[in-house]
Amino acid sequence: MTPSNNRLDRLRSALAAEQCEAMVVSNLTSIRYLTGFSGSAALLLVLPSAVHFFTDGRYLEQAPQQVSGCDIHFDLPTMAPREHQGLLGLLHQLGLLSPRTTVAIEADSLVVSRFQQLQTLFPEVAWKPVHGLVARLAMIKDAAELAALKTAIRITDAAFTEIVREMKPGVTEREVAAKLSYSLQMNGSEKDSFQPIVASGERGALPHARPSDKPLESGDFVVLDFGAVTDGYHADMTRTVCMGPATERHHEIYDIVLAAQLAGIAAIRAEVEAKEVDQAARSHITRHGYGHEFVHGTGHGIGLEVHTPPRLNSESTDILEAGMVVTVEPGIYLKKWGGVRIEDDVLVLLDGSAPLNQSTKELLVLG
Repeated sequence: MTPSNNRLDRLRSALAAEQCEAMVVSNLTSIRYLTGFSGSAALLLVLPSAVHFFTDGRYLEQAPQQVSGCDIHFDLPTMAPREHQGLLGLLHQLGLLSPRTTVAIEADSLVVSRFQQLQTLFPEVAWKPVHGLVARLAMIKDAAELAALKTAIRITDAAFTEIVREMKPGVTEREVAAKLSYSLQMNGSEKDSFQPIVASGERGALPHARPSDKPLESGDFVVLDFGAVTDGYHADMTRTVCMGPATERHHEIYDIVLAAQLAGIAAIRAEVEAKEVDQAARSHITRHGYGHEFVHGTGHGIGLEVHTPPRLNSESTDILEAGMVVTVEPGIYLKKWGGVRIEDDVLVLLDGSAPLNQSTKELLVLG
């Protein structure tokens, strides 16, 4: 996906607000958002009237295909003299940063050793740590990003339809997870959005349980949390199914979580505080006596990473805007019994919201 040119213009405006004249971008997700480059080694220097992209010899062909509007520089073993130290050394060798310049760096991802290298190579530059600058720009999705997300979500829905046919007593969580990953990729996903969560029975009380060798058993709730990736964009869906028979308690807990999730979705629209969405979902669960068993935030943004701003939790200061895509995923987790979580990816609209997942949220009783 080739980014639109206005991403760099918006970044420059954000840098001006931070009183910075330039930015060294080192986070690979940020670089992909700004340039479209999907490789594993890169550096970006954003100046007021130019952008310089740095990578190594593995990407001699890939970089020009993916990156446009930048001067591209390669760190090659044939370069002489070999005075530079990797991509930062190449930046120094080219003399692109003037002394007494205020330059932004990504405080949330730049490792200490790399920052120390910057200070050594550019002792007269004023380095200013900034937090989440590019991630904030990426919260609102353009048409191409929404198309990629919708495709990833369609693939995720298709995998859910397929996996429920495979789930029966005796099949292990690890087998379900493997079949989920296979189904995602056979339906067109680049990779798993994250390692699938498959948690059955008592293990469903672990919100981020890793798949184990535990077999599915009659009477288990099974939490399935997974997602596809298209053009780098991550889907994230959770469904909870029951290995029958379902008891009154199964229906009670499931119905509370579903109503909370629907309340959270109903609260979404542009200009709403993200914490209001959390409150809408959380208050319903609390009124039914399970507030202490809802142990995480209600949701988060998705994009080139599976967890991005905005954050939908009780302490969030984020304001929702049209074009954001967020998850809504309340849950109840009962020790020594199990858990329920239901999650959709939701597009924020000016006057409401549009859930993008099509998978049923009716309680499926399998087996």
